[in-house]
Amino acid sequence: MNIKPPGRKAHRKSRTGCNKCKERRIKCGEERPSCLNCIKLSVQCNFAELPSASNSASSVSSPAWTNRLSVNTLSGAGGFSIPSDKPSNISQVPQLNILDLELLHHFSTSTGVSLSTNPIIQAMWGIRTPQIAFSNEFVMRGILAVSALHLARLRPERSKVYVPYSLQQYQAALQEAATILPEVTAENCTALQLSAVLTLIYTFGSPQKPPYFVDVGGSRAPEWLSLFRGIKAIAESSSDTLFSGPLAPLFQAGKEREKLRETFTGGIEHLGELRHVILDTVSDDSKAQTYMCTIDGLEKSFAVMHSWPAGTCEMTDVFVWLFDLSEEYLELLKEWTQESLAIFAYLSVLFQRIECYWWMEGWSVHLISQLYPLLNEEHRLWIRWPIEQIGWIPN
Repeated sequence: MNIKPPGRKAHRKSRTGCNKCKERRIKCGEERPSCLNCIKLSVQCNFAELPSASNSASSVSSPAWTNRLSVNTLSGAGGFSIPSDKPSNISQVPQLNILDLELLHHFSTSTGVSLSTNPIIQAMWGIRTPQIAFSNEFVMRGILAVSALHLARLRPERSKVYVPYSLQQYQAALQEAATILPEVTAENCTALQLSAVLTLIYTFGSPQKPPYFVDVGGSRAPEWLSLFRGIKAIAESSSDTLFSGPLAPLFQAGKEREKLRETFTGGIEHLGELRHVILDTVSDDSKAQTYMCTIDGLEKSFAVMHSWPAGTCEMTDVFVWLFDLSEEYLELLKEWTQESLAIFAYLSVLFQRIECYWWMEGWSVHLISQLYPLLNEEHRLWIRWPIEQIGWIPN
């Protein structure tokens, strides 16, 4: 008896997959209008036309109004007339990027709301910002980048799609903004300021947090500090336009918070202890004065933070200290002086208070865990309080 060897296992071939998957000879999931393979690769997804038999069938069964809908009685009375002009080939129909539409919709309805606790500022982010982005592509890319990061947190099962796409949009936004950043004008300052703030949010919200306190090219301070300097520079160069334009709610709220800071006259116990040890150990009067001024600003931020209920702090309450850091202190921070690093470690407590914002989650521990190894045994004792406050245990 002849026994035939078993043949290959039969499988169903997909003849209706997209053209890109056919070119790459991989199985297409046939999701419409864009398959998941194309979304992951961020390439245009298109499908072949259906057989012409369907067209002939529709021509027999379709009523006359499918070829041309025209209601003369309504047209004459201000009604409507729908033309019959249809593209002869489906490939002529403009393609929709469903992922971009999803991200824009999510930003307007969810991400924008998540960037503030102030309803007026929430409306600025969710409504006015997309309107500005329609005329400034680099702002739109910033919106898509931040929205994709937000969705990656909310839908971790799709993070492999959202996170790489977010990075692509972020890098493209930086390149496009860099071409006009050297010349800030009344016409572009609003878009540039929005782009800078979105860049800051992306930097803090990115799941990839490399070590920032490293000696790279002679710069030993965190790169994200330069973002604060850039935002401040744009604001100062175009303050009149920004304070009266679409971003006015953001700047007005910031001014109100700054007024509250200036009303503070008391002292914070643990920062007072830090003052004493610095004055006792630093012999250079100029450096000591720089440290004292820096602690003064930090103390005001702590006072504002303590005056608001948990979960209601605005990012301005914390970031204003970073905006106002003096050039003298930044130079000491770049030198990794023990005193400057110890002062900066107290920022981790402020960061913890704004971790109610998704893009700041984990930054309190991330910051202090990078500073701790740079301090010697003596100066590690100086930051016991911030370590206890955020609940971090050194390795």
